[in-house]
Amino acid sequence: MKTDAVKAHIEAIVTEYIRLWPDDYGNVKRSVAIEKDGLADPRFSQVKGTSFLLRKLTDYPEQLYYMLVNQLTDEEKDWWKSVAGGRWFARRFPTFTLPDKV
Repeated sequence: MKTDAVKAHIEAIVTEYIRLWPDDYGNVKRSVAIEKDGLADPRFSQVKGTSFLLRKLTDYPEQLYYMLVNQLTDEEKDWWKSVAGGRWFARRFPTFTLPDKV
């Protein structure tokens, strides 16, 4: 499996999602911004006023998630769900990323 090809495939899917559902994409941007605003330490997703940490790295809208799941091969999904794939996605698409530091 060529990682660059997987990245290009994921980028194409995200681009298509944004083209098909621009309103939903705008809502996700606002939702993630609100969620980030509620964090005491945005580097590690610590919730304000608590010692709780969110373990969520990204927040996928339902349409995008199902587009990725349905269009990626099993091998591509394995990479996307891996630590390396998750970090790449979070850095490449900060709109969907909760902590500031990935």
